[in-house]
Amino acid sequence: MQPSRAVSAAIERYRERLRARFGGRVREVVLFGSHARGEAHEDSDADVFVVVDAITAAERSEAIDDAFVADAATSFPVGLAPLVYSEVEAARARAGGRRLLRDIDNRERGSMNDDERRAAIAAEVSRGETSLAAGEKLLDGFPADAVSRAYYAAFHHARALLVSVGLEPTTHAGLTRLFQRDFVRTGRFDPKLASALDHLLAARQGADYTAEVVITDEMAKDEIESARRFVAACRACLVADGWL
Repeated sequence: MQPSRAVSAAIERYRERLRARFGGRVREVVLFGSHARGEAHEDSDADVFVVVDAITAAERSEAIDDAFVADAATSFPVGLAPLVYSEVEAARARAGGRRLLRDIDNRERGSMNDDERRAAIAAEVSRGETSLAAGEKLLDGFPADAVSRAYYAAFHHARALLVSVGLEPTTHAGLTRLFQRDFVRTGRFDPKLASALDHLLAARQGADYTAEVVITDEMAKDEIESARRFVAACRACLVADGWL
């Protein structure tokens, strides 16, 4: 079951506040628990798993306070209950096999049949192609926007590959983590080419969220070329597996 509109609106508002405060350091904002399962009661809080890179104790308190503001802004009748981790803490918890993290990650395993999966892959590839074409056009005068589109070209093609093996990541961090786990570490995807996904994400976060970052024309051209190589490798995998 899908979470209610009120819950989804509150989560989105909370995500926006976190990004305004922490910029590209926000790695994950994921609903879990009873609301994610569609089993919540009227008075159930909405549990939210949050990962912010290098978060301090003071910033952790600010992230929790932001949840109350998001509640009020959306008239959500109960509360958001954030569980805030640093990226290092989340990685350690995952490595240690903590059940909560396993449950959150397992939410990203989908249940499509083959026809639905093929349609979803085609949609992701189409969006990725559109993003790459837009990025190439934006090279002429809009380098920061070109970098953002380059990332999304890679993002949608990586997501197409994950969908092909039954995975439906819900966050950017989840996508990169699952891509490493299911394609890079298994030897199905060249690690050097795969590193472009992390690099493009970092470049896109700088371009979109950090005013001090200046994206030059040359930098944008490099990112577009990196995206082209990544996209080509993804398409080759999809063709080899019979999805394209």
